[in-house]
Amino acid sequence: MSRRFAYYILLLSSLSSISIINAQTPTNNPTSSPTTSSPTVNFFWVNWSKGTCEDTQPLPSGSQYLLNTPAFLHPDLESCCAYHFTGEDYNDCITGGGGTLVGEDNWYVKYDLEACSKDCPLDPSTPECRGVIGKGTKIRYASEVACCEAQLGYIKSGLCQATSLGVPYTGSNLFYVDDSEHICLKDCETGDLCGGILTQSSRRTYDTIAECCEEGLPSITSEFCEAQSSGTDDGATDKWFAVSGLSYCKKDCTGTSEICDRRAGPYDRLFDTSVECCTEMYGYATPEYCQSRSEPGSVVATAGAYSNTWFASTAGYQDGCEYNMILFCYNVL
Repeated sequence: MSRRFAYYILLLSSLSSISIINAQTPTNNPTSSPTTSSPTVNFFWVNWSKGTCEDTQPLPSGSQYLLNTPAFLHPDLESCCAYHFTGEDYNDCITGGGGTLVGEDNWYVKYDLEACSKDCPLDPSTPECRGVIGKGTKIRYASEVACCEAQLGYIKSGLCQATSLGVPYTGSNLFYVDDSEHICLKDCETGDLCGGILTQSSRRTYDTIAECCEEGLPSITSEFCEAQSSGTDDGATDKWFAVSGLSYCKKDCTGTSEICDRRAGPYDRLFDTSVECCTEMYGYATPEYCQSRSEPGSVVATAGAYSNTWFASTAGYQDGCEYNMILFCYNVL
């Protein structure tokens, strides 16, 4: 048994040596090395050195890594540029790749113009188109109205919308307060009652002069404000007002009449008649005294500017006469 076992061991050792020798001996006809072909691609890929996307094939050796990243391969130029670039870089990518900028026809803000612009290529026939801004930049809006309200709320909406559309703006034709003059003016550039175009939305406007005076200038007399704002008859109200310190009234009117010798101010109370003015403003005085001086030549003022009636006075005067040292009166008319 031991001899047979040794024989098998020797036989196996010999066979192993032959196999090893055969494996290490080169053949006279070696197989050819495997061939490699340049990869081809049917997608657009980003070319960082050119700042655009291309669909050329095969890919340069330095860009073959893109084949291992499917997210970097795109079916068209637009999607490739949108994935890798934004704004002006996106625009350059599209034009650099031989494409045409189209835009999305929505609106975006241009603060340098204080207006909103449409996302479309520049075109003289459509002034609202001020260029394509590119994917991924700025907030977009469906209309110039929405854009103006959201981004340029400090500008009058009508002005913003007109500027955005590239059309002239002539104002809202509503009324606003001019505090320096105590009057209301019209929101327009030229024409009757125009005070210039408002630009800031903080300036409140009103439908009528009366509403503007009543709500915008509550501290002054509405009639005075309306007369000054209307631009007619030199701003006269044709109302009566009290003359401070003189205990009589005058009419706020123009002309040479004696009753129009002065004008009302913005804070004077105004009345329809001299009687009302005297009663309301000089109740401590007799109606005859006030009215005769307010309206010379009236029925009450039969003797001119005085009532020609007697009154008690410690100062020694009669209405129409002056008391002298020897108790005589003389008429001062």
